[in-house]
Amino acid sequence: MEIEQVYTRLPYTPTKTQIRILDVIFRTHERCIYSLIEAANGVGKTTCLATAAALLAKQGVRTTIFCMTYKQISRVINELKKIDADIKAVVIGSHNALCCSDNSATPRTICRIKSLRFSCAYSRPSADYLPWLFDADELVRESRAKGVCAYEAAWQSVNNAQIILATQAYLLYDNSWKKISRFVDNTFLLVDECHNLIHSGVSVFSFTLDFESPICKRVLQKVMSRTRWSKRKLLEKLGDEESFLKNTEQEITALIDSKNNYLLWKIINEYSQIKLLWEANYERLFIRQKQCEGYLGYPEEYLNQRFRAFRGGVLVSATPGSIETYKRIVHDTPLYVEKLPAPYTKDQLKVFILNDFSTRYKERTPQNYIKVCERIFRLLGKTGNLGVYFPSYEYLNKIAATIAERYPTIPFIAHSASLVELNHYGNRVMLSVQGGREGEGSEIPGGLDMVLVVGLALPFPKSLLMAREKMYRGLGISNPEEPAYISWATQKAVQAIGRVIRGPNDKGIGILMDRRFEYRHVLKSLPSWFQSYIWRSADFEQLMRLLEV
Repeated sequence: MEIEQVYTRLPYTPTKTQIRILDVIFRTHERCIYSLIEAANGVGKTTCLATAAALLAKQGVRTTIFCMTYKQISRVINELKKIDADIKAVVIGSHNALCCSDNSATPRTICRIKSLRFSCAYSRPSADYLPWLFDADELVRESRAKGVCAYEAAWQSVNNAQIILATQAYLLYDNSWKKISRFVDNTFLLVDECHNLIHSGVSVFSFTLDFESPICKRVLQKVMSRTRWSKRKLLEKLGDEESFLKNTEQEITALIDSKNNYLLWKIINEYSQIKLLWEANYERLFIRQKQCEGYLGYPEEYLNQRFRAFRGGVLVSATPGSIETYKRIVHDTPLYVEKLPAPYTKDQLKVFILNDFSTRYKERTPQNYIKVCERIFRLLGKTGNLGVYFPSYEYLNKIAATIAERYPTIPFIAHSASLVELNHYGNRVMLSVQGGREGEGSEIPGGLDMVLVVGLALPFPKSLLMAREKMYRGLGISNPEEPAYISWATQKAVQAIGRVIRGPNDKGIGILMDRRFEYRHVLKSLPSWFQSYIWRSADFEQLMRLLEV
């Protein structure tokens, strides 16, 4: 498709960056290869994916779009509605995500257990119910009103869809991939926020078991007798899987009768987790801090198998991370890499590194938390809307508790577990977590003028992360820690700072408050476009003077 043809079909005038993204997508499709696009926050990457999918559909090309969350999928659906209201686009999801139950007639979790699905109050839809261009919430509302199952409605529409939308979980989980793979074979692949493939993959292919239900606790107690298990020795200790699963299902049935929905939700999640002890392909299980930890394989290798089903594709992100990771994913297929400059000026985004602070575990003291609180309120005097992103939920909770103790008159508004709002003399502080729901792919109501990133959010050293570092070292990569886990931390920091620039006319300041951001290998892992906006390193008092200017 000639890129000039695009202009007459769009409901908006594309920017130069958007034109280039569209051009790469169409050329990638023509050549049946894979492309990776690194483009800054706020340039309209999601809009470009929706546009390209709609225009390719006009040419008879079926496209599959994977996003991280259903909220991001909703944004794609909204863009598709603007471009072509008649396009056949369907959102697919799990039983849980597309459950119509309001938890009164039947528990929402009942569809997770196959033998109990017959008792659901919602029936199979008629063949002519095709829910085109509904996001997940719209699909559930519409299906509930008709008294039919939204899950069944979505999946019966897939064969006739021009565009299939799903979360990235469908590329990662075996059962999810088996469900979707027969519908997406030979379609063109588009992945939004592709850096989450590896982040989520590390979680999917690692497993940590920590139980609340009685039957699962009994299993855990058996496992805790050693610090390391081979799979063979562990199964000898646990015994027959069938009897365990039968006992678990009996416990679930009893909880359904008791209407204890919280414990029911916990045991159903634990049920699916603990089956991994028998069914997963792992070699070792590690016991630390009263938890079981293991891993099932490398995400890159599993994704490579998945990607072979598609007719090429494009992956986009503001923070894609190590190119070596994507080379491993596409492996035998050519990979084209496009790194686009940010469209905003250096006056629009200024980034500072504070070199007088760190969130290393040994430095996380009460005095450290007090210093963070004091700095938050001093920075708040320089801006109207301040976003503060912490390395973990634990750190967020520590800061919230310290603020409550030292500033008891300041009101808190807890929007969610990952977003706390404070108001101080007409100015607003939003406290959140790097890599959390409000840390990327979403808009903070009212916008932000300044973002403070507290700490380099290195992931907990799971056995899989260490194994991936060893794998990349074996491949001859000179800095194997960068694709293994360093890029994970820097991506979350850049995504957080990206909350201040959500459009072409926005302006904002980003502050990376951890001296480790100055380290050469950490700076190198930052996206190319972002590095050009780093003004200088400073201590906090120097920063305050610079902000005066």
